[in-house]
Amino acid sequence: MLHEGSDNRSYPIVPFPAFIKAVGTNRTEWQDPHWQLISDLCAPCQIDYDFIIHTETIAEDYPLFFRKAGITGREDLLPEVRQRKGDNLFWKFYKQIPIDDLWRIKEKFKADYDMFAYSFNDDILRLFGH
Repeated sequence: MLHEGSDNRSYPIVPFPAFIKAVGTNRTEWQDPHWQLISDLCAPCQIDYDFIIHTETIAEDYPLFFRKAGITGREDLLPEVRQRKGDNLFWKFYKQIPIDDLWRIKEKFKADYDMFAYSFNDDILRLFGH
């Protein structure tokens, strides 16, 4: 099947496992800024950040941020804690991926995982728990 892109060209619809396999390779014809390392696109280490908040834990992170920033009386700004709607879909898609391909992704994106304090190993354990 083909999908028409914004440039009016037709592109094949690639199954998710094939996409992950392609991104995990170092073949230049599969490279695209959308899945390039963030650490290659910008220089976040050149800025002395006071806080880095993960969007998936923002509701849990805000109280600490407010306390450290000295913000009081603004609890009305805090988002509610809730399960993300995409969680189950995320795990459903990633369960299709062979472990060898997951490890290639781990190696390719290791710098970004480390820079933003994520744990690929924790994600793998969560994947097998779903």
